[in-house]
Amino acid sequence: PHVPAADSSDPGRPCLTSSLAADGSQSGRVAVRLAADIALARLILPTAHGVFDLAWSAVLIAGVARDAGVSYQLVRDEREPYGTALAWSLLSGAVVTIGLIAASPLFGGLDPLLPVVLAGLAPWVVLDGIAMVPRVYFERHLQVGRLVIPELLRGLTFAAVSVGLGALGAGVWSFVAGELAGVALVAVLLWLRVRGRFSLTPRWNLLANLLARSRY
Repeated sequence: PHVPAADSSDPGRPCLTSSLAADGSQSGRVAVRLAADIALARLILPTAHGVFDLAWSAVLIAGVARDAGVSYQLVRDEREPYGTALAWSLLSGAVVTIGLIAASPLFGGLDPLLPVVLAGLAPWVVLDGIAMVPRVYFERHLQVGRLVIPELLRGLTFAAVSVGLGALGAGVWSFVAGELAGVALVAVLLWLRVRGRFSLTPRWNLLANLLARSRY
């Protein structure tokens, strides 16, 4: 696979540039999210915030289960098995998403609305898995600056969709639509930026070893 050449005159420069890009991206996303949250606090009842927070917590835990440590191993794996990691993310993401939807009625004791909200938010798991591979590619090659604009647009998309729907009275679904729109957009943008840089062909003979090494 193609590996971008490092600047031999200053080996630490790519690392510094990536660190500054990561800090700038994080600051921008926090500012956008804070503004959106302040607006949503005025538009949506507190009970809807609570229902979404419960669903969001379950989805984030499901995302960790889907990943199984593969993203961390992919950063350091000398074989750079991006196609294999993508195949795993798609397969495990689909299984976890379907499982989360099937299990959503079990959460009804916490709030009557929670099962349907959780089922609606569940596709985030597989969408985030699709975005994982190009994100890790740029992080591995210290090109974090390539993530800045997509992540900022993700934050702006969440803000626009959720605040817009909140103003229309969509309630908790404002959060759901905003998160799904944001993660779908960032997945598309990252794949457009990374296209042609590595093979998408899964090496199935590496999968078991990739998962085993992801535990450490």
